[in-house]
Amino acid sequence: MTRRTLLFGGVTIATSARSQVAGVVTGYVVDARNATLRAIQGLPGAATVGPAVNIAAPVSAASVIWNGTSGMDALVAGTNGELYQYREADGTLQCTPVQNSIGRIDYLARNRRNSRPALTYSSHSRLLQWQTTAGAGPAIPATAELATIELAPDGERAIATGRCTADETGGLYEIRRNSLSRLPFNGCPISPLFFHNGRDLLVADGLRHQVLHVQDAFETGQVRILAGLAAGIDSPIALALDDAARTLLVLTRHAGLFLIDLDRAEVTANLSLPFQPTQLRRLLLPNTFLLSDTAESPLYVAVLDGTPKLLFVPVQP
Repeated sequence: MTRRTLLFGGVTIATSARSQVAGVVTGYVVDARNATLRAIQGLPGAATVGPAVNIAAPVSAASVIWNGTSGMDALVAGTNGELYQYREADGTLQCTPVQNSIGRIDYLARNRRNSRPALTYSSHSRLLQWQTTAGAGPAIPATAELATIELAPDGERAIATGRCTADETGGLYEIRRNSLSRLPFNGCPISPLFFHNGRDLLVADGLRHQVLHVQDAFETGQVRILAGLAAGIDSPIALALDDAARTLLVLTRHAGLFLIDLDRAEVTANLSLPFQPTQLRRLLLPNTFLLSDTAESPLYVAVLDGTPKLLFVPVQP
């Protein structure tokens, strides 16, 4: 996964430092308590959350993809409004400040195999901004407080959800390069994913406790119910696809982690969880997903390898 050096507003590499991360890396997590980025070092089952990566500023959000040839490729938002691009080369992290960023970023969205484009969001200003190889795009006002953002495979659009409350259903939004528009969705959309090369959407409805396949989502919008309360889907909070895009992972607030076969629209496994899950985030290793955060130790990771397994990762002080 070799990357070209990117330029942002004519600014090239500003700083460099040793990455301090060696060996197998399962993924990276933001330690919100200490405003740092930390690596999960080692294979699941024998991994630990190591010390902070050498980053120039306190961290509020980060998106990390992995270059099998050179190493870490990270977009990092600082707590003071900065945005940095970090790339690893020969064990050294090279840092490029991103110019003309919207600031106060707390959400970063990227495709897991592509450094650009990226989409940043600030809940403070309710602004969105595309980051492309040409630099930062214009700020796009968001008409609602957004909860999740997912980029299409081609990077030409994104899908976002509004934050659901007791009085509002949140809303489902399509984001283009210069615009945001609301899509018809009667419910509380949660964690939408692009499917079938971006034509379809997979989305949970927190209001009806269902998981849906929306076919031709941006045209006719035909809805197919994949699973609901009868299958145990109670209070879904996040979705993810396995590497083959044939199994959908559904994380629920109280009933555990469900696996749905997308061809058969059938729940094939349910993994009970001895903790309160907070997220369902893909890590760097194949079919490996993070279910908790560094606010508690240990972290919990789900691995799909035949029978799904739940593994814990101790967090070093």
